[in-house]
Amino acid sequence: MPAATWVWMKSGDHREEASNIVAKFVAEVGQAAALDDVSIRLATTPSGAKITLLVADNVWWREQMEVHPAGWRGAALEEMARRLGI
Repeated sequence: MPAATWVWMKSGDHREEASNIVAKFVAEVGQAAALDDVSIRLATTPSGAKITLLVADNVWWREQMEVHPAGWRGAALEEMARRLGI
């Protein structure tokens, strides 16, 4: 059974920061084609708050975000949806 896709979340508009992390991924791993599996989105909660979502998953992402989370919270997509009640 394949591993679940992970999503990373941070309160506020952090699309530029997420783009910088993606650039670091490409520089370190050298897999520009892997960008097809990376998605950065800005969402608005019902209360009007902004949330940046970064869908990106493999060993590099999990290690990077564990060592340097900088406020990003991550979980398997299904777990994150459950936490958020969606």
